[in-house]
Amino acid sequence: MIDRINVISRTHPLKSHAARQKRGDHTVVSQHRFVATSLLDLRTAMAADLEMSDRDTEIAGNLTNPEVWIRLVFMLLFAVAFYIGIWIGGAVALIQIAFKLISGKSIPRLAVFGTNLGTYLSQIMAFETFGSERRPWPMTPFPSSAPDARQGSAQRRPPNRTRVVKTAGRQNQDDSK
Repeated sequence: MIDRINVISRTHPLKSHAARQKRGDHTVVSQHRFVATSLLDLRTAMAADLEMSDRDTEIAGNLTNPEVWIRLVFMLLFAVAFYIGIWIGGAVALIQIAFKLISGKSIPRLAVFGTNLGTYLSQIMAFETFGSERRPWPMTPFPSSAPDARQGSAQRRPPNRTRVVKTAGRQNQDDSK
C-alpha cells in the first residue's frame, strides 16, 4: 500500500497529499482515479504525437528546403550591406551639411544619391523582413530617381490632357447683345 502511495505522490503531488491523509480504502479509489486520468492523458498524448508527427514532417521539409537556406545567406549579406549603407548615408548627410554651411547650397547630385541610397536601404529592409521576395542591388538595378535615357523626353512632358475652357462667360456676353 505504501508503494502505491509513493507512485501517486511522485506523479500527482495533489492526490498524494490526500492519499497520505486517508491511508485506508480511499487510497485505492484515488489510485483508480489516477489510472483513469492517466489513460485520458495517454490518449491525448497519443493524439498530440500524431499531430506532432505532421508538424515534424512539415518542419523537416522546411529545414531541408534549399531556397530557405539560400535566402538566409542573402539576408546575411544584405544585412552587412545595410550596415555599410547606413554609414554611407551618414557620411552623405555630413558632407551635405558641411557644404551647405560653407557655400550656402547643397550638392544636387549628392542629394539624388542620398535619395537613391534611402530607397535601396528600404528595399533591403523589405527583403530582410519578408515584405518582398525581390532581391535588391546587385541582383536588380540600383534605384534611380533620374529618368532613363530611353524614356527621357517621354517622362519630361506631362501626359496629354484635354484643356478645359470656361465658356460660360462668353455665352452670357453673346446673349446680352
